[in-house]
Amino acid sequence: ACNVQGRDLGRVVADIQREVRPVEDRLRTQPGSYRVEVGGQFEAQQQANTLLFWLFWAVLLGVFLLLWKCLNSWVAAAMVLLINIPLAALGSVVALLILNRPDPAALHAAAWWQWPQVWGAATTLSVAHWVGFITLIGIVSRNGIMMLAHYIHLMKEEGEAFGEAMIVRGTLERMAPVLMTALTAIIGLVPLAMGAGQTGKEILHPLGVVVIGG
Repeated sequence: ACNVQGRDLGRVVADIQREVRPVEDRLRTQPGSYRVEVGGQFEAQQQANTLLFWLFWAVLLGVFLLLWKCLNSWVAAAMVLLINIPLAALGSVVALLILNRPDPAALHAAAWWQWPQVWGAATTLSVAHWVGFITLIGIVSRNGIMMLAHYIHLMKEEGEAFGEAMIVRGTLERMAPVLMTALTAIIGLVPLAMGAGQTGKEILHPLGVVVIGG
């Protein structure tokens, strides 16, 4: 049994598995059925990651169907999923890279073309991060609905022709509501995002960082 401190659990387990592999190979040659398993928190994390992976795609499908029903256009629904969500996820990744900076000694030891790999290796996604990404889908979809529904309203109810003028008008008229809803979520999550290392915020801190960055 062991405890992990100061390192990512997944990388520690990978090191353990590499060191134990010769023993595992010898066990296969012994009579009987012997195997090596890693249990505890790592096993629970792997199961949760698998569950969240499938839930993530189920959520995307559900959001797409709801957007299609709300906007009466699968093209508009696809726009929200294929444009808004990837851009928001990019913001989350940037926030994680900024907060999880690598050790300067590791950067100096690596060649300059290896810096992106070293920097990216300093960030690992936990279950809480994936929950944050799923939460972000809902927030971003809501903002997309507010924008696209207003564009559709301007064309159907006020006779605006689809073009640059309509897009600029609709964007300016919906900018304040979208910013207000986004800022409300951000302000509410700031205490959680600033709670790195605090007891009881081990799950809420990563979630807050992902949502605020997105």
